Amino acid sequence: MKTKLFVAAVLALLLGVNFTLLSAAEEPPAGLRLVSASATEAIVELTIADFRIEPVTRGGQMYHQILLPAAAQTDAPGEPQ
Repeated sequence: MKTKLFVAAVLALLLGVNFTLLSAAEEPPAGLRLVSASATEAIVELTIADFRIEPVTRGGQMYHQILLPAAAQTDAPGEPQ
């Protein structure tokens, strides 16, 4: 559970998403919401306002890059975007 929550927190910070855990009654337009949690797992829901998917070729291999216009991204090689 700690690993999943850590990954979700890092993802939220890298994407510039408001990391506020909300109850199920509150529905934000964009953000991270704790859906459920137990001693063994945490399920979070990430809601974003807008995104684009663009093809990218690296080393002769085609990938699809997900771009979030309102999010900050790093450009350091080997670092997550």
